[in-house]
Amino acid sequence: MKPDIAKTILKTLLHRISNLNFVQSLKTLLILGAWGGTALIGYILYVAHDLPNINKLEEPREGRKVTILDNNGQTLATYGNIYGYYVPYEEIPQNLVNAVISIEDRKFFEHPGIDVLGILRAAFANFKSGHVVQGGSTITQQLAKVTLLSPKKTLKRKIQEAILSLELENKYTKKQILSIYLNKVYLGAGIYGIDAASKYYFGKNAHDLNLYECAIIAGLPKAPSRFSPLNNPELSGQRAYQVLTSMFENSYITKEQKDGAEKSVQLNTSLLGSKEFGYFTNWIYERIGQHVDGDNIDITIKSSLDRHIQKTVQKTLGGYLDKFSEEKKMTQGAIVVMNHDGKILAMLGGRNFSKSPFNRVTQAFRPAGSAFKIFVYTAAIEKGHLPDAIFEDKPISFGTWAPTNFHDKFLGELTMDEAFARSVNTIAVQVAHQVGVGSIIDVAHRMGISSDIGYDLSISLGTSSVNLLELSSAYATIANDGVFSEPYSIETIKDSNTGTLLYSRQNVEKPQVITKETAETMQELLRNCVLRGSAQATSIKDFKVSGKTGTSQNHRDAWFVGFSDDYVVGVWLGNDDYSPMNKVSGGNFPTMIARDIFKKLR
Repeated sequence: MKPDIAKTILKTLLHRISNLNFVQSLKTLLILGAWGGTALIGYILYVAHDLPNINKLEEPREGRKVTILDNNGQTLATYGNIYGYYVPYEEIPQNLVNAVISIEDRKFFEHPGIDVLGILRAAFANFKSGHVVQGGSTITQQLAKVTLLSPKKTLKRKIQEAILSLELENKYTKKQILSIYLNKVYLGAGIYGIDAASKYYFGKNAHDLNLYECAIIAGLPKAPSRFSPLNNPELSGQRAYQVLTSMFENSYITKEQKDGAEKSVQLNTSLLGSKEFGYFTNWIYERIGQHVDGDNIDITIKSSLDRHIQKTVQKTLGGYLDKFSEEKKMTQGAIVVMNHDGKILAMLGGRNFSKSPFNRVTQAFRPAGSAFKIFVYTAAIEKGHLPDAIFEDKPISFGTWAPTNFHDKFLGELTMDEAFARSVNTIAVQVAHQVGVGSIIDVAHRMGISSDIGYDLSISLGTSSVNLLELSSAYATIANDGVFSEPYSIETIKDSNTGTLLYSRQNVEKPQVITKETAETMQELLRNCVLRGSAQATSIKDFKVSGKTGTSQNHRDAWFVGFSDDYVVGVWLGNDDYSPMNKVSGGNFPTMIARDIFKKLR
């Protein structure tokens, strides 16, 4: 019944009763009371008929916790709901018991599941302040609410909550109820229960918590995200002080203990992993379904990520962006490192995952510029063109399209090798015209490009958009002597509880997508780009690096992709809003970043 209708009916009834004599009024009120009581009992019976079974408290939970490890077995991240081991009442620190009772339910060991005086006291305090400042729910009611009922604030739920509380008190002892509550309650960051909270916030078991840590955990149930020591250290500390004060007022601790409690904690979230690996771990998490079915068991994934290489990549990109971002108007970058076989060793999809989780390695599709020319020249070699074939760098046109070079100069006759090293656009277009656009697209797709490629000659200059991962995998295919290099990141997946192996990457034979001879010729061309071409900034003394640069129109994108004997490194720099950078090209900052990474990895 809507509130305004109910008010109208009540007003009408009261008006009519006021016009009756005393006996008639009393008789009417008694009849209305009987009807009202009957209706209330009927509604309670209706609500009780729909009650969930309290045995659900003992059912195994649903959902999955996913733990992602690096290649050495250290945790990178966890996803899903995190539950620790069940802690029996006898092993729960007394300070934690006292802290929870003090701040949540002072009469817990005395009331039958519902604290009528507490409800009245909270209602008066809320009425006096004009807003909700106290809650009247007992711990038993909260247990019923968080484990058996929906979070919707309705009259039906409140009545069910009260009935279930009485039923829980009848079935379980007070200690059991408190133990179940502390092992089931949500404590922020996807964490349920005090064992998980103790380990993931403080790196210790629950029985090792000190007084202040107990106060922090006891303060979480009211607003787990708001009072999380991870999200709001200051608010978490303020809440902990409220808990300590309440403990003192209830004589659980002395004033000296309250004042002497350690007011700072050393958070240890290593078991939760770190957001610095977020680009990589999110990419893995989204692909779990490709390898295992079902979502009701916890799994542990051993990944291919090398923590040392990842930190090297982060430090290198961060250093350049911090130093040159403002001057060069380049705000973002992305880097991927893999081996020749496609094993991803590092993935950095942007400057800061917390501020922007958009993965520019896998989700950003940008024109590759001259870095795309490997497909033009690979197709030409397959058609029988030799690296010393002569082409003339000169003005050319195809209909209304007249491509020009990066520096608007023409160099005359050049070998195909020299034209590739110097990234001469007019010769790349001539080569593309001779071998055919269809052949170039075919080569690109065979080598790992899955993005759509426009069917026109302009693709020879990298006008089609690709992402950094697929472009880097194509270069890895060349480094891998023409054997297809498919990027991968998952080594094994196991059942976290039983250790059962659910998936293991198999070393299956991969297809030879270009001949070994063609790949070796392209390796030579790419090596010459570093020795005397556009990628010279990547050159390292006594260390072999091969690769190609790319710059899109108006310096909107700058690329370098290349490889050593062990690694493939792909680098992209640019702005998310496609605004031009200040003279940043593939031949300067991307090559310098790649050079620094190769130096640290050799």
